[in-house]
Amino acid sequence: MKVHVHDRAGGPVRGRFRTILAGFAAFLLAAIPALATDEGSDPPPDGGPLSAGGDETIGTLPIVGVPRINLPFTRGWRGIEPSFFLEGSAEDLSIAILSARGRGFISHETIDSQSGRIRLAFHGDVLVTLDREFATSSPIEFGVAVPAAFGEGRIAVAWGKGPIRTAPLRPRILPLPVASMSASGALDQAPIRIRTGNSAGVRTSQTVSATADLIILGQAQ
Repeated sequence: MKVHVHDRAGGPVRGRFRTILAGFAAFLLAAIPALATDEGSDPPPDGGPLSAGGDETIGTLPIVGVPRINLPFTRGWRGIEPSFFLEGSAEDLSIAILSARGRGFISHETIDSQSGRIRLAFHGDVLVTLDREFATSSPIEFGVAVPAAFGEGRIAVAWGKGPIRTAPLRPRILPLPVASMSASGALDQAPIRIRTGNSAGVRTSQTVSATADLIILGQAQ
């Protein structure tokens, strides 16, 4: 018996799947070589004090103390492992994040004090779920932050049954097209899989997957 797969609107997704696959392959081909250059966003600072420019707003963040977020917060980056991050307004992030749990913590950095834009980095072995519709339509950015203390290493990125793309990796902020892949339906087809490592033995793995209602970020460090 032949089974026909349809999207939410009821139409066949075969042609759409090819378009999504080609688009993501193009993204990988364009993005992975650039990771080895010095272009792009600055990396988070080295691990150190939990202070970030004298910012004292962490106690007033709407997401601090929310029962569904079962991870402690710290002020500023601390760690040497590449980590998932979410960037946006505190209000948008408090709505988008439905749960965060595991063995780790969340660091908070202010990106733009005037607009209230912040970056939350998730450290350790964690599982974060987000409201898919809100996270897809809001100005929330997804990515992996590679701290200066990580040094130089390698990154491997794969999606579905496609080829694994590898490249040298240096400290930087690596944006991921999670919102656009969610909107196009690519995350319904297969998760994004990311692995990083360096010569000192620091290894991390991250996955981005989705259900009808959720975007799920999984990380092991």
